[in-house]
Amino acid sequence: PPPPPLPLTHCSPSRMEPSEHTGKSGFRILTYNLLAQIFCDEEYEWTKPEHREWDYRWELMKQRFLDINADIVCLQEVDSAHFAPYFVPFFESIGYEGKKQCDFQFTLAIFWKKSKFTLEDRNPRSRVCISSLKSVENGHLLHIANCHLEGDPEKTEQKIFQLRSAFKYVTKSQNKITSENGFSTFFVGDFNANQFSGVYRLFQEGSLRASYRDEKNPLKYTDKEVTNPFQLKSAYKEYYGSEPHQTFAHGTWSDTLDFIWFSFETLAVSKVSEITTKTMNLPSPTEPSDHLPMYADMVYL
Repeated sequence: PPPPPLPLTHCSPSRMEPSEHTGKSGFRILTYNLLAQIFCDEEYEWTKPEHREWDYRWELMKQRFLDINADIVCLQEVDSAHFAPYFVPFFESIGYEGKKQCDFQFTLAIFWKKSKFTLEDRNPRSRVCISSLKSVENGHLLHIANCHLEGDPEKTEQKIFQLRSAFKYVTKSQNKITSENGFSTFFVGDFNANQFSGVYRLFQEGSLRASYRDEKNPLKYTDKEVTNPFQLKSAYKEYYGSEPHQTFAHGTWSDTLDFIWFSFETLAVSKVSEITTKTMNLPSPTEPSDHLPMYADMVYL
């Protein structure tokens, strides 16, 4: 049977009062880990087999994309075999262009509205794909690092290695592709690390000491201090004052693993998606992935 209509409780526009930036020129950016079909198997025993089927999940995903209507769509865990026959025709039919990171079994992908952006450069790295988009409206550049960091909780050093590589190549993109109308930087995606981790601290504080350890995880992240060269803020925390209570659920375990980090000196947040209920046992009849879609409306300063 076709999927039921989607409720808007998990990813709906904020019901807070409009911010001071509402009405200014800007764009909407979405990040969404789709749960690759190769992983959506019997391990998800709480999800009925028919709700794990690709055709069912794809109908839900398309409806999400249409409802959210983002100008930039950053995806993680896209099945490479599905990219050309499913994602490309769908997004092209509604005015987007897009690229995937590589031909691995599952990969990262980015789509953007052709009426709003042009692709100036791209640089696929390990677990991160960097794309440089230029605004058609004002020429402002966006250097976007779409991330799906190492998922093994024991491999904390690998996550930092992947970020250090991304920092290096985003900097190269900024030096290579320039605009007299300025640029902004994004790190978005599934970081496989929550707001109490060293990964989050590297973004929030701008550096990570070699001695740092998570409260619940004694593993080290790095042998020497690591510095984040970018001045970034989390869109959700900037807007609400705290991170969402969850962006992911696997059975009865839920956590906040997905973030949108942005350049606060050149951009401001005017709205974010709203996660209003505690959701377990994903995927579900109305949620096609074990992650929730997250978006932020940004305005140029």
